[in-house]
Amino acid sequence: SEVLGPDHVLAGICYVFSNIVTPGVIAHHQFGRIVFGELNGSASERALAFVRACEQASIPVELSNNIVQALWEKFVVLAPLAGTTSLTRLPVKSIRDLPATRQLWQAQTEELLALAPACGVDLGVDRMAKCVQFLESLGPENYSSMSLDLNAGKPMELDALIAYPVRLGQRHGIATPTLAAVYGGLLPYLHGKPGA
Repeated sequence: SEVLGPDHVLAGICYVFSNIVTPGVIAHHQFGRIVFGELNGSASERALAFVRACEQASIPVELSNNIVQALWEKFVVLAPLAGTTSLTRLPVKSIRDLPATRQLWQAQTEELLALAPACGVDLGVDRMAKCVQFLESLGPENYSSMSLDLNAGKPMELDALIAYPVRLGQRHGIATPTLAAVYGGLLPYLHGKPGA
């Protein structure tokens, strides 16, 4: 939107667990829903046209009138999941079952929840409970896409998912020590295996 202008952008989120098995072959593990909307919250004709196209293709879709809040709702569940599954190289089951690893996930979540109001986003007082509910709903063998990229030796979304909230914390004077530690632990693998 900074390059094209907000009137030329629909913001959106995909809730899906999938991965590329081989070129042209996608394994779909869980979920499969799109949430999107105009940055100004309107139900524009182009947004309604996209809803109709998704419905005709039997794709679950939701038109949000507050897409910035919806983006943050996903961000606060995605970034800690990505950080924890990547750093540990283990699936969701290990996050839930190992108290210290679950604390690593929770600390990242709490730091993100502290950042949201500073960025003008109200996620409500029950958002931590909703994050826990989301974690509990995930398949035990699910990994984040970032951890799949890491394990495959591919470049990661580390800047967007982990470094970005660390920078937000610096900008707003909010401490993000856990996110910073996760970033430091993963940075050597940003572009794949170090030295490869």
